[in-house]
Amino acid sequence: MDKRVWRMLREIGAAKVMLIILLLRAPFDLLNAILTANVLERFVRIAELGEKEKLLGTFLTFLLLSALLFVYNMTVWMTISVKGTVAMHQKFRRKMLGVILAKDYGEIEKRSNGDWITRLGTDIDRTCDYLVAPVNFMHLFIAAVSFLGSSMILIRMNASLFFIAMAVMIPFFLLGTIVMTRNVPKYKKRAMEKLAEYTNWVEPVLASQVTIRVYEGEEFVLKKVEEVSRAVLRENVKAHLRIAGSSLCNVFSGNLGYLLLLFVGNSMMGEEIQDFAMLSKITQYRGEMTRDVMIASSCFGNMRTNLAGVSRVSEVLEERG
Repeated sequence: MDKRVWRMLREIGAAKVMLIILLLRAPFDLLNAILTANVLERFVRIAELGEKEKLLGTFLTFLLLSALLFVYNMTVWMTISVKGTVAMHQKFRRKMLGVILAKDYGEIEKRSNGDWITRLGTDIDRTCDYLVAPVNFMHLFIAAVSFLGSSMILIRMNASLFFIAMAVMIPFFLLGTIVMTRNVPKYKKRAMEKLAEYTNWVEPVLASQVTIRVYEGEEFVLKKVEEVSRAVLRENVKAHLRIAGSSLCNVFSGNLGYLLLLFVGNSMMGEEIQDFAMLSKITQYRGEMTRDVMIASSCFGNMRTNLAGVSRVSEVLEERG
């Protein structure tokens, strides 16, 4: 987590709630991975042994455990996560509004109306998105717990295949998260600044139409609005292209690692790997690890995008009125 976000959470009194939400939601993906891997192994073994009479019982057990797991996750999400997210938005806005109202007129005039509106609205939304929106910090934490748990299980089952899987995942993960998305926060911050400028130009179009017509300024104002709109689009496109490149690295890593694991695992059959059921279980855990890495890569991209809002909110909250 970015240290500015943690500092702001403590400042608004939301750090404890955030930690509780993280701890309650963290086990879901790992437990789901363990359940799925064991059920897959069980189904394959039943098929190999021809024990068709056990299929229904296995399926119903899997269905019951999956339902209980999803009920737990939905209960946490509906009773704690949603309420905590709404409260977080409110606390951030109240804090920023208090800082703004504590300033004198001269300090407020240093920034445009559009800039203040953007910081109170979009930038606070991005700051909260950094923490709790889908595929951001919360899901990064959940994916990290799942990845560590799946890794420990896979090492215990077959260390050789674990290191092969890691040898494929790590280079592409670093390429996608460090190289490809390195400049995303810079592009998004520029886009937010241009969006504030856009708000400054749109406001007179809506509020002062008569005056603009009297001085024949329609063409000039609309041209400025178009220029700023295109600038926002350009910066956002630059960011999205880099995020797309990161996603491509993840997909390539996943497919290559899966094929390599099957190839090497087949050569171990009957020795280090007991049977095809065990290999299926190994590939399931490796698939979970790959999924966690892909989620983490996407989370890093989205978090870097939202850091543009974090930076602008932090600037205001660190000022003294």
